[in-house]
Amino acid sequence: MLNNGTPSISGFNLVDRKLTALAGPARSLSGADADPAQGSFTAGGGALIATERGTNSISSDMLDEHGYAQAPTDQLMSPRATATQASQRGHGGFHG
Repeated sequence: MLNNGTPSISGFNLVDRKLTALAGPARSLSGADADPAQGSFTAGGGALIATERGTNSISSDMLDEHGYAQAPTDQLMSPRATATQASQRGHGGFHG
């Protein structure tokens, strides 16, 4: 889940048609002005990507075996880039 108030991501598990939050705090995006716009998982599910309107970048986080986001990587993006397009190109992403 992308959080706009404090730019961050939060993870959830879906079990028996019910969402439960992953333990631990939300992971911050690149900065207070990130303004997250769109999130997408990579095809294999090993990473999550978020586009940031405020910083004109793509934040990507690799996921560990439990679905928690690891150290983020930020890349400048084209004004028309979307998280879905980035994930199709194989850039990293997050789930957390």
